[in-house]
Amino acid sequence: MTNPPKALPGTTSGYRAKLPIRRWVRIAHLWAGIGLGLWLAMLGITGSALVYQHSLRQVLEHGREIKPGLPPLPIDQLLARVHQQRSDLAVVDIDGLEYKNSALELLIRPVTATAPEKRSRYLLVDPGTGKIGAMQSSSGTFMGFVAQLHYNLLSGETGLALNAFAGGLAIFFAITGITLWWRGKAKWKNGLRIKIRRASTRVRNYSIHSAIGFYSSLFLAIAGLSGIYFAAPQPYLEAAARLNGTTLAVMKDFLDPPLSTSPLTMPDAPVNQIVAFAHAQYPGQVLSEIEIPQRPMDAWQFHFFSHGAIDLGNAELVVMDRRSAKVLAAHQTADLPIAIRAVILLRPLHYGTIGGHITRILWIFLGLTPAVLLITGFVIWRKRVNADAIAAQKTIVPAKLMQDKA
Repeated sequence: MTNPPKALPGTTSGYRAKLPIRRWVRIAHLWAGIGLGLWLAMLGITGSALVYQHSLRQVLEHGREIKPGLPPLPIDQLLARVHQQRSDLAVVDIDGLEYKNSALELLIRPVTATAPEKRSRYLLVDPGTGKIGAMQSSSGTFMGFVAQLHYNLLSGETGLALNAFAGGLAIFFAITGITLWWRGKAKWKNGLRIKIRRASTRVRNYSIHSAIGFYSSLFLAIAGLSGIYFAAPQPYLEAAARLNGTTLAVMKDFLDPPLSTSPLTMPDAPVNQIVAFAHAQYPGQVLSEIEIPQRPMDAWQFHFFSHGAIDLGNAELVVMDRRSAKVLAAHQTADLPIAIRAVILLRPLHYGTIGGHITRILWIFLGLTPAVLLITGFVIWRKRVNADAIAAQKTIVPAKLMQDKA
């Protein structure tokens, strides 16, 4: 009678016999990893590349260099100079105002456009001279391609929804991985160590997979929760509001900013006056983005970010009437109920900005862990398949010899 093949460390047949559910968890974890692990590995690698996205774009993309030493132009002059160079384009949004020594990103559309463009296009503009350095589409550069691949799989809203499923998958791996990592009180410490010296290839791969899986499980769960949030924020916010005993009316202006209320017969107010009034609402904060009204009833929207080295997701919104320069709304997220602020915290948690450079660097390495887990998990699976095949062969051969003797 032949002995059964030895199980891998931590997966002894006796322990599985006591907990048969563990076997089904392992099967689900295994086949989900083989079938969809590459997807999470791609999201992790591209996410790591995007942690310092702005700095990488500065190095890799043409047109982001600016003339140093010049103060930024007033917004009206900036828009006028851009219009002189490209009168066929309308500026929809000005982004990147918080960065120093960097070109601004101006979201544009054709003046004669009758339908939304399939891909967003941007002008890179020197804030000190108003000179256009380059025009690029959202996925037209290497970093743009990486960003869109990570955000929506280059497929717009469909890809965003699919990535929500990937977020659920990350949570699934975190839960099943921790379940498999736990092997009883006597062995749990072994799952924290990576065994390199005097260890077989099988033991080494298993220890790497087990330890890295444990250390990255919280990161995977956070990435999964926040990934789902980006695709479907409304359910998160509604649940948080209910938990606080309120409704989403407390952040209505954030979700649906008000329109201009002044008569259409009035002329537009001077741009610099509107910008100055908006700044006056939050004088100590940094202006990051300006949304420019396109239709007669649209209003100006100004986005400020109040975080410093520690990013808790705090931001401010100011909405200004385009003709009367009246403040239609001025709110900061720090005033929202604590449960809603906890949901907003998912954004800096996902980007790794919550703890400044420390968490950014940590997030770069943690973003690579799905790829490491995919590789080590695949090697473990292949070795297990080969071991089972050898064990089966050893069982078949003696049985055949017995038949021959008979």
